[in-house]
Amino acid sequence: MFSFRSLSVALTCLLTAYKEDFYEPPIYKTLNDLKKNLIDPDLQNQCQNLLDRFINEGENIFESDSSNLFSFV
Repeated sequence: MFSFRSLSVALTCLLTAYKEDFYEPPIYKTLNDLKKNLIDPDLQNQCQNLLDRFINEGENIFESDSSNLFSFV
C-alpha cells in the first residue's frame, strides 16, 4: 500500500520529469483537475507553477528545460 509521502514523491516526479504529459493547451484540464483535487499545498503549488510556466512559455518550456540539463555538463 502507498503512503501519502510515496504518492507525493511520485506526483512530484511526474510533474518534473514528464511535464509534457500535462501540456494540454488551452485549458490544461488534467493539470487543473489535479491541482484542484490535491490536499497537499506543496503539490498544489507545483501544479500552479507548472501551469504558469505553460501559459507564459508555451512549448518553449521543453526547449529551455532540456538546454538547462546540458548546461551542467
